[in-house]
Amino acid sequence: MNFRKRKIPEINSTSSADIAFLLLVFFLVTSSFDAKTGIYRKMMPPETENAQKQKTDIQQKNLLALAIDADNHILYNDEAIAVNQIRELGKTFITGSDIPKHTIALEVNRDARYQTYLSVISELTAAYNELRNEAAYTDFNHSFLYLTPEQKDSIRTAYPMHIAETESPVEQEGGRS
Repeated sequence: MNFRKRKIPEINSTSSADIAFLLLVFFLVTSSFDAKTGIYRKMMPPETENAQKQKTDIQQKNLLALAIDADNHILYNDEAIAVNQIRELGKTFITGSDIPKHTIALEVNRDARYQTYLSVISELTAAYNELRNEAAYTDFNHSFLYLTPEQKDSIRTAYPMHIAETESPVEQEGGRS
């Protein structure tokens, strides 16, 4: 008796890679990403030589300097303040300064937690939003969200957002330069 081994049929897998690629493309195209995550900031264009020559010095009364140190302390005039004080401090500063020329300078240490930075930026943005909303109710009897684009522009001109963010200088160790 001659026994032959049966040959096991193979599965043709030549199109498996194509199918996997098509599925990947399908899911990428049909899925949606949350675009509202993060902080929306309009970056300044690169400065030209003329713009650097025309730079004006910011007067001390029009500058609010805040800092976040490596220990996540928020400093104002070298004194620690709480996050919940920033909104009122910002509103008081913005309304008390020469509004078109004011600047809020935020210096952040590289070792500070991102959550601390995000909390400070959120409070400063909330201060601007509250002032803009109050102005919208005063001028147009509506919330800022329901104004026309022209009305929003006039409110933004009245309360422009000037937040300058910088990184703290890195401290040198062991006398290196």
